[in-house]
Amino acid sequence: MTTNTLTIDIEDWYHTEFFQNKFSYKEWDNLSSVVPAAIDFILPFLRERNIKATFFVLGYIAERFPDVVDNLIGAGHEIACHGYSHTFVSKMSCKEFKIDVQKSLDILKKSRDIDIMGFRAPACSITDRESWFFPVLKENGFRYDSSIYPNSFLVLTKRKNSKYTAWNVFEDLWEIPLTSYKLFSNIGIPLSGAFYFRLIPFFIYKYLVSNLNKKDIPLNIYIHPREICEDFPIIKQSMLADLVHYWKIGRPLTNKLDKLTNKFNFISVSEAYFNSDGSFKGNNI
Repeated sequence: MTTNTLTIDIEDWYHTEFFQNKFSYKEWDNLSSVVPAAIDFILPFLRERNIKATFFVLGYIAERFPDVVDNLIGAGHEIACHGYSHTFVSKMSCKEFKIDVQKSLDILKKSRDIDIMGFRAPACSITDRESWFFPVLKENGFRYDSSIYPNSFLVLTKRKNSKYTAWNVFEDLWEIPLTSYKLFSNIGIPLSGAFYFRLIPFFIYKYLVSNLNKKDIPLNIYIHPREICEDFPIIKQSMLADLVHYWKIGRPLTNKLDKLTNKFNFISVSEAYFNSDGSFKGNNI
């Protein structure tokens, strides 16, 4: 039976791409946070279902709420890196990216004996222009990246020749792509989560995931704290931004996640794809 991977991007409501220019970094500490409440919900949720997930933690969040990281580690979940400042990779130079990643790793590893294998770019924001992206990850000891959304619409990933299953992207650094259901050679239905998970009716979503699993293709899904805990300011923007940011968050999302985790098996990315010695297992998990 194919095992799927459950990931949570630990960032706050004001880190979304739609609010990038609304709140400066200096304002962040004075803004309310949904992260502690979301963690208070998701930890018992996962424990009751015996699921170990991967948490891509933003360095800023780990710095502001160190207990969140400690609680995740204590519960046996995988800690992965989401950068420090949630700046889009496509808007950074190689030097800026190196500084951002190193700062995040220093915070995540501070006084903690953990091996951080995975990275996910904020908002999947990598393009073909960032030729330095994978070499920098390799230099920093990462074993995998999970930033590429292959051949999908409404995502910031713009990379040619992306694949639908894991592949060796650079010198034994593995890309664990977000999941698209392939319709044609260059068109896929995004399934990995967040807005798409909330948007697609569950009976259709279940059908598509079942079809993938029958082909030994796992679902790699992600969600955000702001989708679990909706206790944050509603800031009206464009119709599309409001739809992506607010559509069926809170109880509708958690009810849907409950049905999904009851129907399919989920584990962390590192457990799914890597052996205990760090070697790659393969795609058929």
